[in-house]
Amino acid sequence: MYAPKLQIEHLLPTSIDCVDINCLLRSLSEFKHTIRALTTYPPRFQYDKKILPRLSQILYHDTVTPLIDSLYETRKAVSSTGEILDIHSDISPAEGKLLHGVIAEDPSIKHTIEVGCAHGLSSLHICEALRGRDGAHHTIIDPFQNTNYNGLGVHHLNKAGIDFYEWVEEKSEFALPKLAKERPGTFDLAFIDGMHTFDHTLIDAFYSLRLLRVGGVLVIDDCDYFDGIDKVISYLKNYPCLRVHAILEPPPPVTLRNHVRRALGGPIFQSMLPHKMKERFRWRSSMVALKKISEDNRPWDWYAPF
Repeated sequence: MYAPKLQIEHLLPTSIDCVDINCLLRSLSEFKHTIRALTTYPPRFQYDKKILPRLSQILYHDTVTPLIDSLYETRKAVSSTGEILDIHSDISPAEGKLLHGVIAEDPSIKHTIEVGCAHGLSSLHICEALRGRDGAHHTIIDPFQNTNYNGLGVHHLNKAGIDFYEWVEEKSEFALPKLAKERPGTFDLAFIDGMHTFDHTLIDAFYSLRLLRVGGVLVIDDCDYFDGIDKVISYLKNYPCLRVHAILEPPPPVTLRNHVRRALGGPIFQSMLPHKMKERFRWRSSMVALKKISEDNRPWDWYAPF
């Protein structure tokens, strides 16, 4: 059988003097382990450099599990008026488990906020993880809940017996600044899945960070499907006050090109590549959680290439 050669020489620095030998060895080791896993690509949950354990054992309330399962399996929803509607905007089951897991593993998360509710699947995952916690409260910002989604998101929360939420029927670029002024640093988790343009996502993230306390978590969805969102993630990763907390990697097509790209998109290789090459080989995640580890005290002229 013909085995294609991996030609990566042109991707590495030509002069060994400019490379940290230990860094290079770690990079080659990372590449070796990636190639060794050629056919093992289930969705992976990386959790502070650890695999999130026992996701299949995450427990959901009896009224939530059948509802979530039904929505995913049938791709249909029944409105409050009995109308049967198609589901076309939702987070995946794997993304839902990651979102639920981020909250479930941290008992201090009680106050959450979400931009974009749609059919309510993300809200169900969030609120189910919050259920039973003293003072739990979930805020939803969605101006299109009635006009675009027939009120299904709110309907599903009510159907699941969730009564600790509030719905703000206003665009996030107007609602978030108001909340940031009135309630700064009072939220434990913010989930962004609203408008998918670069500027809207950046505005949502900017104000969400002001709403989060130190130790809070910012979760952003659809990082792999939309270039604008991916660019925002690249920018936010440079913030001194943020640290990657959890990521969800979707299963890519099993091709040699993707294996090489995955290896070169790892953090060690990324630290060695010139800035213009990082974007080409960076491996995207479908959902990213960033933890706020300190207050945002960047100087007035701070900038980092992304």
